[in-house]
Amino acid sequence: MKKWLILFSAFVLLVPTSTLASVDGNHSTKEISQFEITNQKLSLEDKYSFLKKKGVLKGKPDGLAHFDKELTRAELAVSLYRLFKLEKPLVKIAPLTDTTKHWAKDEILAVTLQGWMDTDNNRKFHPNKKMTIEEVAQVLVKAAELNVDEYASIWLPASNWAQGYMAAVLTENFLSGEEDYRKMATRSHLVYSLYELSKYVDSNKGIWEGSMEPKLAVKANTEDDYRWTFTVKNQTEKEQIVNISASQFDYILKKDGKKIEQYTDNKRWIMLYKETILKQGEELTYTGEFLNLKPGKYELEIWLIDSNWPDAKTKVEFEVK
Repeated sequence: MKKWLILFSAFVLLVPTSTLASVDGNHSTKEISQFEITNQKLSLEDKYSFLKKKGVLKGKPDGLAHFDKELTRAELAVSLYRLFKLEKPLVKIAPLTDTTKHWAKDEILAVTLQGWMDTDNNRKFHPNKKMTIEEVAQVLVKAAELNVDEYASIWLPASNWAQGYMAAVLTENFLSGEEDYRKMATRSHLVYSLYELSKYVDSNKGIWEGSMEPKLAVKANTEDDYRWTFTVKNQTEKEQIVNISASQFDYILKKDGKKIEQYTDNKRWIMLYKETILKQGEELTYTGEFLNLKPGKYELEIWLIDSNWPDAKTKVEFEVK
């Protein structure tokens, strides 16, 4: 049975992007944890913050998202590589002919080996080439393993070859409505698509494969003494091994945007690692205190020291008056 993009949806698709974007409302500064991916109306900035926290997006050198910048093939490939936690190809695999010195050559090769993005007859990837929205849709369909034959719609403002791909991604809400899907995609499209794709992965696998859910809370004991609690919970479908080092975790405390303390600074640790088995639903919990804090705005970022769990990292802001 085909999934239909209903007529009402088709009407919405013809609304200009600027109108659709206004639905998101004001930017929220609250932390978006991995398991707060719901149907709430999050702003584009919130979605970007979530993906950046997950390590899927890292922003430009200036740290900004640059939502209006046109999307390149390399940027999409790297983002999917990070989102799906792909592994770098073996050294013996020959790189593509035009990416041997490219900063993302390994990520690009990994994505092409998955069959999500194509090369030309000369094994060229064209990493800096800009992409249209319908080209992005084709890649999303492949990455999500959608069967375009299961989707149907009225005619969409896209090329004939892209009708099935567009029907699939619009039905699954991987892309928002546009007046013309043949125009160039931007980083705003990338953020929207990756966020929705992460929701799809969650709902179809039940849980993000291999994920640890970090939580951090900071509460005042007295006027200038604050206690923090950092918890990492195994939210995967099976037992996981965590390599606990002597330091176990690290944090950075900032005041008014400037680093004032890091847990591992000026400390020497025995290079000893112990494997700890966390059953599904079990937690690791760490606590600590900050004494005699001066008035100001603070940010505490904390993470588990285990390279296998880069997502076990979170931060929170608080104010001392």
